[in-house]
Amino acid sequence: MEKNNMADLSQTEDAKEKDMRNISIKEIRLKNYRVFLDEKIVCNADYNIFVGDNGSGKSSIIHGIDLVLSGNVSKVTSIGLKSLFNSRAVSEWKKSPAIETLPVLTIELFLNMPDEPKWHRFNGEHYLNSNGKSTYGIKMECKPNPDFIKDIEEIVEGKNTIEIFPFEFYTVEFSTFADQAYTGYLKPFRYLFVDNTVINSAKALRFIVENTFQNVVDERNLLSSRLNFRQHTEKFTLPAEAIKRDLKVIGDLDSCLEIEKDGIALAGRGDGYISMCKTESALLKHIEKSSVVAIEEPENHLSHSCLRTLIANIKEKAEYRQLFIVTHNSYITSRIGLRNVYFVNKRVCSMSKISSETANFFMKAPNDNILQFVLSKKILLVEGAAEFILMEKFIKAITGEDAATLGIWTIALNNLSFSRYLELGSVLGSKVAVVRDNDKKSQKWYESFCGDKIQVFVDEDVARYTFEVCLYNDNQEKIGKIFSDEPDALKYMLDHKAEAAFRILESKEEVVPPSYISKAIKWLSGMQGK
Repeated sequence: MEKNNMADLSQTEDAKEKDMRNISIKEIRLKNYRVFLDEKIVCNADYNIFVGDNGSGKSSIIHGIDLVLSGNVSKVTSIGLKSLFNSRAVSEWKKSPAIETLPVLTIELFLNMPDEPKWHRFNGEHYLNSNGKSTYGIKMECKPNPDFIKDIEEIVEGKNTIEIFPFEFYTVEFSTFADQAYTGYLKPFRYLFVDNTVINSAKALRFIVENTFQNVVDERNLLSSRLNFRQHTEKFTLPAEAIKRDLKVIGDLDSCLEIEKDGIALAGRGDGYISMCKTESALLKHIEKSSVVAIEEPENHLSHSCLRTLIANIKEKAEYRQLFIVTHNSYITSRIGLRNVYFVNKRVCSMSKISSETANFFMKAPNDNILQFVLSKKILLVEGAAEFILMEKFIKAITGEDAATLGIWTIALNNLSFSRYLELGSVLGSKVAVVRDNDKKSQKWYESFCGDKIQVFVDEDVARYTFEVCLYNDNQEKIGKIFSDEPDALKYMLDHKAEAAFRILESKEEVVPPSYISKAIKWLSGMQGK
């Protein structure tokens, strides 16, 4: 009878796990949280890749998910409300302080859940969609504690200029959209969070070793090994002097294990190897029961070959699950798919509007430039290595400033499609200048993309069909000196484009850029008309 009860319990747990894996996050709303004043993120059911500069807020998004799902007030207070609140919201309130305008920090997770009675505690009419239907979800609010309103009033009324914000008089509350109290015990799905920004710590190493042991050994042998280890430990005898001091041997098998490969212990190996082990061990142990998986910077300390292996492993094991990744890596950004990418810069811009053809193009094309393009506000697209080598010199000559100071990033496409990058730029709203050869054609280039933010610059004379011809015609005397050892300087430039550009760069001769390149640089740097 007891066995039947255990079997029934096991089946119930399996059914529960299956239900939980059918649940996902469909939308995230952030208000007065870190860099976000008021942000809405519509999530993909499979992959969600967040990219952005340091401090842009991308890590805050998955940490916000973690905070809400924890349902743990202590976790929030240990971080500190001061570091969680949006500094602009706090500053604005200080300028005109009043009880009724005290800002509230809110993180809300809108959930895709089966419409079944057991989930109705997450369903409420507080958030009505256009059809007037209630919505499933959970939220965290950091708001003024009503028990301390008088204390806050004293702070507000006691000073003309508020120098401090009353964080101490705030309360943290977790609730479902049905306004029922929420704790981590009511978690609607299993959530796995792997943080690879913390690698070589004792806690991380212990996590890897214990997970590896528990994952590769079946339960019966696992228990048997622990029992045998304890029996040997209890038989071990300390010297009499130690026993008199009430010393004894303690420890369990898991805490005494160590991973060793090629004679080197895990703690002595590189951070890249440890990072990969950490991610893989976490996936092996928890992925089967997890509905949502979040990984921060999986690329940390990894070589390109190891990263390829890890991403393939993640995609395989996270199949049919919702995945959130924070990254600075172009390979991850392009290989998982641009339509799943969100560009974060204190606001969140989804790449979902990118056409499937362009997304597939970047999955197959060399991907070194993708992230640079996404993260740059001013981009100069050139055709090849020759223009790329000389562009910094041209920018300095025309503007008197370095490209980095102006915020200009030059990308050489090397025969890749300009239109694919321009589609990406139009979605991002980036300022993009295209510098290209006219290829002996008189036509309008990429008209569908051109506008206030995107411009194309080409020499109008079809006889000046390529960069080298334009540069030579405008600087014949100087280029003749640079290539005095060559019988035909132009032919050499056309036959050895990159090498010729490098020789021009290294020479003392100050060549002038072709006019179409000058126009592009002036437009991009804001000097148009000067």
